[in-house]
Amino acid sequence: QGVVGRGNDPDVVQGIVLMRRGENPSAVLDRLRAKIDDINQRVLPEGTKIDVFYDRAELIGSTLSTVGRNLLEGAVLVVLVLFVFLLDIRAALMVAGIIPLSLATAFIYLNLRGMSANLISMGAVDFGIIVDGAVVIVEAIALKMAHVTHSETDPPDSVLDRVRTSVSGVLRPTVFSLLIIIAAYLPIFMLERVEGRMFAPLAHTVVAALVGALVFSVTLVPVLATFVYAKPRAHKESPLLVGASHLYRPALRGALRKPWAVLAAAILSLALAGGVLSKRGSEFLPELNEGALYLTFTLPSNISMEEGRKLMPELARIIDAFPQVDARMSQLGRPEDGTDPKLSNNLEYFVKLKPATEWPASTKTLSQLVDSMSDAFAVIPGLDVNFSQPIRDNVNENISGQQGQIALKLFGSDLNVLQSKADEVKRALSHVDGVADLGIVKSGVVPVLDIKPDR
Repeated sequence: QGVVGRGNDPDVVQGIVLMRRGENPSAVLDRLRAKIDDINQRVLPEGTKIDVFYDRAELIGSTLSTVGRNLLEGAVLVVLVLFVFLLDIRAALMVAGIIPLSLATAFIYLNLRGMSANLISMGAVDFGIIVDGAVVIVEAIALKMAHVTHSETDPPDSVLDRVRTSVSGVLRPTVFSLLIIIAAYLPIFMLERVEGRMFAPLAHTVVAALVGALVFSVTLVPVLATFVYAKPRAHKESPLLVGASHLYRPALRGALRKPWAVLAAAILSLALAGGVLSKRGSEFLPELNEGALYLTFTLPSNISMEEGRKLMPELARIIDAFPQVDARMSQLGRPEDGTDPKLSNNLEYFVKLKPATEWPASTKTLSQLVDSMSDAFAVIPGLDVNFSQPIRDNVNENISGQQGQIALKLFGSDLNVLQSKADEVKRALSHVDGVADLGIVKSGVVPVLDIKPDR
């Protein structure tokens, strides 16, 4: 019922390893590689071995490297910005210390829940929001320490008293603002099915990090301040803040003199933003370059397995003509165990790509490569092709049952009417801005031999 090819070998045996839900991909891949090496050395006969075609560890490693670099750059940027505004490296370092502690809190929480951090959850961690409460508390303490007033008869307050007074004055609004931010993530906890499994770690990670930041901001930061500000120093105003104040004060006076004009401008801006937002569109997941393409060809519905195999060399020649391609694997039809409902007219290519640094200068993005491939396949008549990526293809199929990001399904009892309506829908959708790679999943009539025994 199916045939698998790899490179120039038209007939190979393919195996796909499925990971149990909730397992750690990196740990599973490490154990899997060790087991494959053991099988190749001790179990398989001479001349036979398991040769890995696609190892997701490469994508995981590059992704973790990118996320780690971005987190480090974000932390350094936060420290620099805090120093520019506070002109106090001690205060900047105190605030920056909240970042690793809040992340540690999130990791401990995820570990206790048996969850793993992923690209989406770590990318959603906003250091600016995390250190917001600590910034307010540190600034209040710094100002209190710099403006100490006391009479000749009353002794000055101790450092501990001044820190306690400063924190008490800003504690309630600080806690309240962070709780509002945490509440904004509560709807994500309500997601179910694929959406819930993908985005629940995001909500858990961010909320745990915010809770950790809140706890350490109101406990650790005041304690550190009693040591840092044990010896009072004059508070220096940042020139940047002074300049901003000079611009803000006249703007504030003008706004208070003409409140209705400001209100009208705000309403107009809101309306314009709503109009722009309605035309921006949305997507379920951001585009992730997985370093591979997954091509699905829909051949004529009545094509045989032999005729489909005759077409594969021509498609392979077109794919290999692109210098960005590193390796390819083809799948025609479906596996023998019947776990895949595809028919013999379904042809899929798994195309591994070289690193983007090795691509020609004429092709800079993945979308340009897809457009070039689409034009190359257009010379073959009667061929519908869908471009996706391995992980993205699986996610889309789990959500809608199809390879595309958006699927429109028609139901009815007459196949001719359904095909006619599908053509009408395709013509209508082809005029929608932003639609690309539009196609019909054909459900043509396949000849069936129906034998009824005479009993």
